[in-house]
Amino acid sequence: MLTRSNWRVLLMVALSASVAACEFLTGDAVREWSEDVELDDGDVVTIERRVEFTKSNSLSGDTYGTSVRKSTLAIKGEDTALPVWNDVLLPLVLYRDQETDEWVLVASTTSCLTYTSRGRPKPTYWEFRLQSSGWVETALSPASLERRTNLLYLYDDETGAAKDRWAQLRMGVPPGIRFWYRTSPDLLVTINPDSRTSR
Repeated sequence: MLTRSNWRVLLMVALSASVAACEFLTGDAVREWSEDVELDDGDVVTIERRVEFTKSNSLSGDTYGTSVRKSTLAIKGEDTALPVWNDVLLPLVLYRDQETDEWVLVASTTSCLTYTSRGRPKPTYWEFRLQSSGWVETALSPASLERRTNLLYLYDDETGAAKDRWAQLRMGVPPGIRFWYRTSPDLLVTINPDSRTSR
């Protein structure tokens, strides 16, 4: 039979365990890596990346999310004097504009707060061009549309499981079900007019 003092001890252990579990599920995180990016002309450039973000999750694991606090990208190689790009956005595409000979970075966000504070662009992309003064935010150019993502964007997966997801599915060992809960007040709007999502 449990006495009052035993209940208190049991309660303290349970509370300590839940607080410890929250430390693993939420908090600040940093990821740093290098990646090789293939450009339109077939050249490969090495970039250094760093992302500082806050991750959050419920104890049941059903509402995982990240909020980028700072993201940096540095182009390495022969042009080592190039300025570092940094913002709170998620870089998706890096290329060199053949007409202007400028480096171009296209980024997006998964944060409703960032999207709203930056003017709610449609489509939800921001373009930056490397000019003599540094990285400058510009209007999204036609040259940036219809490009495939060539930068890593699944940085929040500590375990490296993102690389193995398709292999796991082929082997018949799928991971647990992952739900996405969308909280935006805006309707989903398609970028491609031929797709089915519409206002």
